Amino acid sequence: MKILFSMAWALLISAIVATDCHAEEVASETRECTTGANCQISFERLSTEESDPFLYVGRTPKELRRKKLGGDQSRHLRAISRFPTVRDCLLPSERTAEIPDLGKFAWKSMPDLDTVEVCVFRVAASIRPVDGMKAWLESQDFRIEVLQPFSRNIIKQWGHEWVPGVGITSGRSVEEDGVFWGRGWYHRNVRHYYSRYLSLGVVFSSRNEPLSVHTYLSHAFSL
Repeated sequence: MKILFSMAWALLISAIVATDCHAEEVASETRECTTGANCQISFERLSTEESDPFLYVGRTPKELRRKKLGGDQSRHLRAISRFPTVRDCLLPSERTAEIPDLGKFAWKSMPDLDTVEVCVFRVAASIRPVDGMKAWLESQDFRIEVLQPFSRNIIKQWGHEWVPGVGITSGRSVEEDGVFWGRGWYHRNVRHYYSRYLSLGVVFSSRNEPLSVHTYLSHAFSL
């Protein structure tokens, strides 16, 4: 079920969960990218699970579990507990910095792609503007494949009234770059031996609020 959700991420848009703003206040700060492409990464605030609850296809993992959608969501829930703020998703040097560099993403600290989805969502909720998220993905060596607007009708198919949004589809070669998330010999050489390409999608509402982050890992035998 999780795989089906990931492959069809562009169609799985749902409502935003309304929350009060309890993010760490850092007013419109800008940091020069230090990873990948040359760019300027700016962010509105530093998101937390309290200020911006993680959403997968527009719903919280607990809601998905309750409605028996998208698997049992145990890995997402575990990742939310371990990475409750965007700072937790960064390299140690940035976790206590007054103005952290969101480009210093702690890929090796993320044991699975469910955790990657949670942490990329944290970044998206911090950056907010779609153009800023596009720049962040490029700074992480992802190639932007599609920048796709979504109509009201697509969202209505999932039983929600919501304004049109925008989705970003990006990808990075695992075959060329190696397994760049997680760590350990088994993780690199056994578990992901046949992994070839990681697709990563982010869906925003027209209010620049993230609705979902999806990953899909293709393998040699699935190409």
